[in-house]
Order: sequence, then C-alpha cells, then structure tokens
Amino acid sequence: MICKYCSKPATIHLTDIVGGQKKITNICKECAEAKQLLKQSDNDLPGILQGLISKHIGKEADELSKLVCPDCGTRYMDFRAQGRLGCPKDYNHFKLGLEPLIEKIQHSKKHLGKIPKRNPDLSGKRSDEILKIRQELKKAIELESYEEAARLRDLLREKENPDEF
Repeated sequence: MICKYCSKPATIHLTDIVGGQKKITNICKECAEAKQLLKQSDNDLPGILQGLISKHIGKEADELSKLVCPDCGTRYMDFRAQGRLGCPKDYNHFKLGLEPLIEKIQHSKKHLGKIPKRNPDLSGKRSDEILKIRQELKKAIELESYEEAARLRDLLREKENPDEF
C-alpha cells in the first residue's frame, strides 16, 4: 500500500468509523508527522489500556491500574498481563487487587496449609490452637521470657503429639 499523500510505502493505517462506515487511511510516517495525525499517546499501550479500564470497568479498577510497587517497579497491570509478581512486597502493595483473586482461586483469604500425613487428625480448631500457641511461643522468645517459652513449648508438644503424653 502507498501513502495517500505521497508515493512512499504506507506504514501507518488509520481506521475511522463514521456513521457506521469504515474508512481506512494509509499513510507514511513522514506525512503522518507532518499532518500531526499521530499523537505520542496513541502509541502508549499501557496508557490506552488504563483509559479503557477507567471508562468501562470502574473507579476501583482504575486505581488498581495505576498501582506500581515502589520496591521493584512492577505495575499491577504487568502482573495481570504476565501472572507474576516482581517481589514479595507486591502482595502488600497490590492487596486490593490480589485478595479477590486469591479468594476466588483458593476459596479463602486465609492460608490454612496442609494437614500432615503423619497426623491426619490435626485439623480445624486444633490446628488453629496450635498455630496460636506457636505465635505466642515466638513472642515469648522475642521478649526473652524463657519460663513462659518453656511452658508453651511443652504445651505445643502435648497438642501436636497427644499419644506420647
């Protein structure tokens, strides 16, 4: 195809739909620049996507499309396109968009972990209790409260292996 304004090969193809009729204009880059038919933002795909999202999906999606991790530079839209986060801190920065995805995939926002094969009766309420004791034990160790830590350690062993006691 050749340029509408000169005889050079057309590298830009503009499509306009006016009154239900499709009109294609083939032009070369030089003529497009001379007639100012192209704007810099026309070639900015992330900008175009962000504009479409804000118009058609809503305010929350518009906010998400603008999110960028200050640590690794990953944008939320990059994550959506590639399916990969850039760093562990992205989970906090993109929390608004990630929580619904995680809940949809895992059917819960809370990570429950796996039940060990060696002790399958360790489930539900009991595993929550053990998790709570482990957190208290960690706190006691950080506070250097060793008597309390020893008590919690023994309680944890008793809860994890009730057959041995």
